Formats: sequence, structure tokens, C-alpha cells
Amino acid sequence: MHICHPCNLLQSLNRPSIDRESILIWCPEFEQRQILALTAYAHLALYRACGKKLREWTQIVTTLATGREPGMLSPEGIAAAQTFRTLLARSDETFRRLQSSAPSHVSIALQMADTSRKGVTQGLTYLGQNLRLLPLGRLYEGADDIYPDILEARLRLLPQNS
Repeated sequence: MHICHPCNLLQSLNRPSIDRESILIWCPEFEQRQILALTAYAHLALYRACGKKLREWTQIVTTLATGREPGMLSPEGIAAAQTFRTLLARSDETFRRLQSSAPSHVSIALQMADTSRKGVTQGLTYLGQNLRLLPLGRLYEGADDIYPDILEARLRLLPQNS
């Protein structure tokens, strides 16, 4: 079975670069696949909004991830930025509950959990029902960020007038 690269993040929380690639958000009202779809829309719309200029796109996504305003955007870019910003804001609740929103920290804690205790197992189930992984617009194969290639590939799949 083939799986897209961002979806593959879900299969490997122990990736060395996972904390640069994604953040954990508290979002029980959406399934993981919905988060990935919303993020893909937002990233692609922001990429288009900056004229498919990778440097500008990277700056916008990084700016949004740090909680700052990205500057002037087209209407499509504004909607995409607001979508991404709203999802990013959900990491605050993750941090409040777990004292971290870094996937590697939570992954280590989950591995250390004593699942023989009933309360721990129930807590882990609760986390699994509420935590989601939010891609940040980076995906590394070794030292190379392949996310821009993913954006370009997705753009080629869309009808020309989309």
C-alpha cells in the first residue's frame, strides 16, 4: 500500500526531524485525515498566494508557526493563513495538558507508560482520541526538505483553473 509523505509522519513519530516537521494539536472534533486535508489545502493555497515562490512560502509558513502575521496576502491566502493559524492555536491546549506539543516528547512518554495499569491505558486511549499531528510544511529525507516537491506535485494534479 502506498501512503503520502505527510501521512507517513503518522507512521514514524520517532523520526529524527519530527519536531521540525510537525506539532501535536488537541483537536477531538476532527479526525487525523481531516487535519491533513485542511493542512494540505492551507499549504497549497499559501504557496499559490505567494506566486509559487518557495522562499516566500517558507517565510509565510514559518511566520504563522511563530504566531506572527505574515503580511499582505490575497483573499485565498488570507483564508489559508487563518485555517493554518487556527489549527496551530490548538497546540496551546496540547501544551497545557501535556507540558509539550512536540511529537518526540509525547512519543517518548507514551513508550515509557506503564500500560499494565488500567488508568494509564484509559489515559492513553483518551489521548489517542484527541491528539492530532499537524504538519508544519517541512518533511526531511536526510538533510533534504522534500515538502516543496510535494507542493509542486499536488499543484500539478489540480485542474488548471483551480
